[in-house]
Amino acid sequence: MNENKNSEIEILSLNPIRLHPQLYFSDFTSQGLSQFITEIVKHFIDPKFANLCNRVEISVQLDSSVVIIDDGKGLPYTLLNPEEIETSGLEKIMTTIYPGATPSQSEYQNCSFLFNFMGPLLNAFSELLVVETTVNKNRYTLTCGRGEVIKPLQNLGFTHEKGTKIYFHPDPSIWSTVNLDIEFLINSLIQLANEYPKIGIVIENKKIGETFNF
Repeated sequence: MNENKNSEIEILSLNPIRLHPQLYFSDFTSQGLSQFITEIVKHFIDPKFANLCNRVEISVQLDSSVVIIDDGKGLPYTLLNPEEIETSGLEKIMTTIYPGATPSQSEYQNCSFLFNFMGPLLNAFSELLVVETTVNKNRYTLTCGRGEVIKPLQNLGFTHEKGTKIYFHPDPSIWSTVNLDIEFLINSLIQLANEYPKIGIVIENKKIGETFNF
């Protein structure tokens, strides 16, 4: 199994997303926010993105933030060019737009967040975004928000954890509400579960103490 590489990343500016969010996503209501979360989940599990996960957990927190965890292969994390810049590949994935929304090498299809601008959209549409990923048995974390990096990549050390964890708190200056339409989200996840029956999907709503398994 090939690890994700970041030497192939091509980048453009992230500024257009914050300046003109309606060009990248059409619905900023409660239902639209729920659809956005569904699209994130789909990027975790869609086999054409080769993330190779078997299970995705979605947790709606008391403050309306959302935590998404998968058991896939993780995202790129190392320096793009340590001799020239001090920016990690993970930071580039979450803060930049990729031309054509496709990787320059077929091998980079291992990274789902290079498609459809989902990494940059997550950052641009968030008040706070924390990304954790495991590569080579080391856990890495990056903290962003409103299109910027708040805390650069940190190595948390050795771990037995797998996959990627996303903490997403919607930016109220972008979304008309930060409250999800839970019923819409659950129905959307049921559709995903039917579309990808081999992937386990779990949603926990901590606001009412309910958990659903699909």
